[in-house]
Amino acid sequence: MGLLGRLFTQPEPLWIERVIGRPGLFEGVAIAGGRRIPVVGTRLAAEGIVFDSPIRVRGSEFALTFFVRRRSIRSKVRVLREELVTKASRAVHSYVCSFIAMADDDRVALARYVDGLPDLKIEDPRVLSSRALAALTGQLVRMGRLAPPSAQAPLIKLQTLGWSTGDDGRTVREVTVNSRIRSESGARTYETQFRVYSDGEVVVVSPPRAG
Repeated sequence: MGLLGRLFTQPEPLWIERVIGRPGLFEGVAIAGGRRIPVVGTRLAAEGIVFDSPIRVRGSEFALTFFVRRRSIRSKVRVLREELVTKASRAVHSYVCSFIAMADDDRVALARYVDGLPDLKIEDPRVLSSRALAALTGQLVRMGRLAPPSAQAPLIKLQTLGWSTGDDGRTVREVTVNSRIRSESGARTYETQFRVYSDGEVVVVSPPRAG
């Protein structure tokens, strides 16, 4: 692209200009320059956050922890826009930021909050029947996403939704499993979604995702 083309190219729109997100008041703490600065989020989206700070937060990127549904979410953000505004008769620094780092389970929790969906509940594997748990772990072993039971104990985290009634009249539960398998090259984590029926049948809902 020539010089004139670059001069007249429109800048890429900010996420806040194309995504509604979810408004509210979200307490948080920005950590920049060795300082912990209390901030208040005013809009959340999967792409980023808008927040107000009583003082200027220095730096184009910094750590930001905020709270959603009593969950502490740690992230790293990049500042897209900063402006000094007046709210409730006092000046505050308002920031539009994008998320550049966040744990996968926090991203899921954030996306479900923004979309108005219930939060997934982290469970002990023993909440499932022994039959269902055996079927679930067997599926993961066959996929190569879990070591056989005779090997070193795997790390498994279950995230579940409550029981509901399926089209066939059986009760069913949506389960997301985070599993880890170790090899000579290191450890790999996987996320797989299952549908677990009350009679112990287990069905893979989505292809597993490697981490």
